[in-house]
Amino acid sequence: NTSLIRACEHDHLKTVDRLLSVCPQLLRVTDSKGRTPLTVAAQSNATRVLKLLLEREDADLHTIEDPDGMRHTVFHICAKHGKSNALEILLQALPDAEPPASEYGRGPARNRG
Repeated sequence: NTSLIRACEHDHLKTVDRLLSVCPQLLRVTDSKGRTPLTVAAQSNATRVLKLLLEREDADLHTIEDPDGMRHTVFHICAKHGKSNALEILLQALPDAEPPASEYGRGPARNRG
């Protein structure tokens, strides 16, 4: 894991901001599980860092909707693990986001009638 990933995991706002100021391309790094800093922050409920990452002009907002190897999006991960604060921040940042179906082929409940 990189320093940025660890800082995202522990909601170390100043460290994340400093690292990205020096090296913005770190925003695209992944950890050994293939998670981006954005996914790690959301999964860890690191709300301050999550907001910072979402506000950055160079943030890849499509990362939010890209399924990982298990076809779980960051939305699914937050919901599954009870990360309601992070989920709320994601939904506010992307109110029109339509999360793709999970590994079981199920999309959001509102689409299932």
